Amino acid sequence: MATILVVDDNRDIADAIGALLKQCGYQVWVVYDGQEALSNAAVYLPEAVLLDSGILSIDGIEVARQLRKTQVNSVRIVACTGYAQEAIRDQLRDAPFDVILQKPVALETILDALTGSA
Repeated sequence: MATILVVDDNRDIADAIGALLKQCGYQVWVVYDGQEALSNAAVYLPEAVLLDSGILSIDGIEVARQLRKTQVNSVRIVACTGYAQEAIRDQLRDAPFDVILQKPVALETILDALTGSA
């Protein structure tokens, strides 16, 4: 069973995605800010992280960079962003994400991105 960390400061979205992923058979941890994401990733060593780029305390780009340093590229990191501005999209492309998804996004697309099928 794959382990997934869902990180979004919108608790409703994070909890809903987490619940849907659990129904799909994944072991899921849901957190709401960057510091929690790093702490939980260090303990649970998820195989994939669904990471909102605009989270609190530490932004998603920095969380991704730190995860890459501590987990030696073994974790699949999927950015999920609501930002449409070109400058922010360019920053995301330069960040260490495996996939970047634009919100709103379908569950099937999330699953494909998390498992590497996308």
